[in-house]
Amino acid sequence: MLALYMLGAGLILSGLFIGLTWFGGRMVRRQGPRSGFVGAALMVVLALLPFGYLTTYFGRAFQANGWAERAYQLCFTAAVAVPMLTGLCCSLLLLWASFAAQRRRRQRRIRHRG
Repeated sequence: MLALYMLGAGLILSGLFIGLTWFGGRMVRRQGPRSGFVGAALMVVLALLPFGYLTTYFGRAFQANGWAERAYQLCFTAAVAVPMLTGLCCSLLLLWASFAAQRRRRQRRIRHRG
């Protein structure tokens, strides 16, 4: 049961990353690309924090004796891996939005000079 509770918490954390990406995208549109770069960097750090737990649970899954214990450990692995991958993908999306905003800002400057 603990593995399923942890998997649910991982899905909630994934939703938090998605919400932070949406909020960061709105900030990029209003305040400029710098806040998006900072937000993307912080999201990468937050997403990579549980990497040690991921390797530990993954190693325990391969050292498990039976299929039930292996499935239990793989549930823990998924509970850590899903929010990590979601956080990394969301931070890349926010980074892409920041680069696009920076490019748009440069194009506007070039148009106004001419």
